[in-house]
Amino acid sequence: MLMTDVMSQPTASIFTGNIPNQIAAWKEEADAMEDGEEKDQKLNEIRAQEAHYVAIGETDPTPPNVTLTSRMTIHRTFEGQDRPIELLHLGRGHTGGDVVVLLPNERVVFTGDLVLAGAAYIGDAYVDEWLDTLDRFEELEFDLILPGHGPTFSDMAQVDALRQFLADFWNQASAAHEQGLSPEEAIAEIEWQGFLATAPDALKIHCVQTAYSRMDADGNPETSDSA
Repeated sequence: MLMTDVMSQPTASIFTGNIPNQIAAWKEEADAMEDGEEKDQKLNEIRAQEAHYVAIGETDPTPPNVTLTSRMTIHRTFEGQDRPIELLHLGRGHTGGDVVVLLPNERVVFTGDLVLAGAAYIGDAYVDEWLDTLDRFEELEFDLILPGHGPTFSDMAQVDALRQFLADFWNQASAAHEQGLSPEEAIAEIEWQGFLATAPDALKIHCVQTAYSRMDADGNPETSDSA
């Protein structure tokens, strides 16, 4: 996957392709605002998104030269003490290659988008495997989660909210699949949560297409998309 043209993958194409439309919509919003703090904040968001779009055009994805299968420990010294840094692939979830970084001395874990508080993007996900991966994640010893988005948290009820979101989506997508609904038809039958509730239809369709592909796969990681 990392050796392919990753910038042309559906998720990247959908997210980046919509940025000019988003910027144009934000400019219309800003033009209609009265001068003040709210307008200044919107203008700052526009400038940041414009810079982000320029940066995307300059991006040259470079695959890693060191990889791992399930676990790698890096040792560093901090304040005279050994500081292990554990890189763990606990299974597929948000993508086929989620890696969490555990600092056992500090009892802190960096999860990327594998663990979020509530709804998550599922366009490249293995939703049917994600819950099992979360089981293995919860066996780790930590006090603080640094997720891919949002503030840090320790309350595992927020992970339970993610579990519920995944189960709800999978059950609804499975029902649509059994009914023979196309992804275009299915998005109207699914109760979307979080940011996906207001996401473009193209993004929702991709999420359903990905779920359908998992349902139709033979279960062999070697013959399924590893996005």
